[in-house]
Amino acid sequence: GDIVVVPNGTDFTLPTDEEYREYQERGREIAGVDSTTPLLLYTGQINEKKNLHLILESLLLAHKKGINFKMVFVGDGADLIKFRLFVKTHHLDDKITFMGRIGDREVIKALMAAAILFPFPSQYDVSPLVLREAAAFSLPLLNTKDSATAFVTTDGVDGFITENSFDAYSKALIELIENPNLCKKVGEAARQNLYISWQDVISEVSERYANLIERRRK
Repeated sequence: GDIVVVPNGTDFTLPTDEEYREYQERGREIAGVDSTTPLLLYTGQINEKKNLHLILESLLLAHKKGINFKMVFVGDGADLIKFRLFVKTHHLDDKITFMGRIGDREVIKALMAAAILFPFPSQYDVSPLVLREAAAFSLPLLNTKDSATAFVTTDGVDGFITENSFDAYSKALIELIENPNLCKKVGEAARQNLYISWQDVISEVSERYANLIERRRK
């Protein structure tokens, strides 16, 4: 018979406009930035297999070009020490912060509300929850071509997609840092197109099982 893949959802609920503004203000306080500094956010494993060197090397180039930004990494992993050393070696301490693992989901929500872009170059993940979580807070992802997140994203509409190379990723990342209005527009579309709650998933699965049972009865 037909095979149907039901996507993952998120336990994040869509914030009201007032809640979003409150989260945004708190997120900027946590990150130590004001509204004039574009904030970038990554949450997940701090591991080379996540392709994170693309983010770090791209941000090093942005720094050399004198571009204003702040990057926050949330998470733990095997390569955390190595990546922190990269930041220290290249004098990026005031630009890039590794916050480690954060268990408080309200802090994650605040950072997502404050950020303009979620760099996500991973080719490793199959169905990452961060896509749905970020969409709840109108935060677009910068994906790499042929990744799982790129598969469900329309480039320039509800997310961004580049080739899996330093030249392509750094070019796109720098352009987006300098164009927060585009990030905002695409993020709002991500909220409309990509947000799925676990209740949505439950409803779809229940409906499909009900239809299968009804077909068996006939």
